[in-house]
Amino acid sequence: MFRGNGKMDIFLDNEDRRKFLTIMETKQQTAFYEVFGYCLMTNHVHLLLKTGKESIGQSMKRIGISYAHYFNKKYNRVGHVFQDRFRSEVIENERYLLAALRYIHNNPVKGGLVNDPSQYRWSSYSYFLKPTQADSSFVNTQFILKILSNDTWKSLQLFKEFSRGRDDNAFMDVEEEPSKAYSINSIKDAQDFIEQYLKGIGVGFKNLKRKEYKAIRDQLIIKLKEESNLSVREIGGLMGVSKNVVARK
Repeated sequence: MFRGNGKMDIFLDNEDRRKFLTIMETKQQTAFYEVFGYCLMTNHVHLLLKTGKESIGQSMKRIGISYAHYFNKKYNRVGHVFQDRFRSEVIENERYLLAALRYIHNNPVKGGLVNDPSQYRWSSYSYFLKPTQADSSFVNTQFILKILSNDTWKSLQLFKEFSRGRDDNAFMDVEEEPSKAYSINSIKDAQDFIEQYLKGIGVGFKNLKRKEYKAIRDQLIIKLKEESNLSVREIGGLMGVSKNVVARK
């Protein structure tokens, strides 16, 4: 999730929104990340992505820098557009993926902007209602719809029904209290951080060596780089990878 610096508005008109989506699509052509969903609110953005050739951190940095350059030039301003770095969570399974997408699409409803997600122009919801048109877009609707059903008509009905269901999950909710800030100043602090992080998502440390858990390992490396004063060598030692692997994240 991107959020405006100091909760400032990051989209002042529809041209801004179109520009952000254009940047997303342009960067996708070189980074090859997959977009499963998005929602542009006034002062923040929700994205549901799968990494491609580079880490999610690198891709989001490119998007953020490009949009900030556009925004500052257009409005003749200087300084940060986005608050700190983007916030992210790892999606563990299909159920979590669907719930995250529902939360994202219902953000405008929760915010009192519309009564139904289909009424909001600046989210990916409409792509799912017209999957044939979405084939030429940068949003991968088919992956989500096929989770629900291989039958096109049935998957659409299930998607609509699911989207309007009760949402008990608060994914990156901007109204929530910020997550606990970790002060990682030593190897012991980092070990405790890793232990708590993995415990929270129900994954054992040994599993990080397996290919299917690479995204979680990469996410941990990124968090350690950004929330600690440890060297890349120290982080590599903790995570069981070389310092070069850490440096690339």
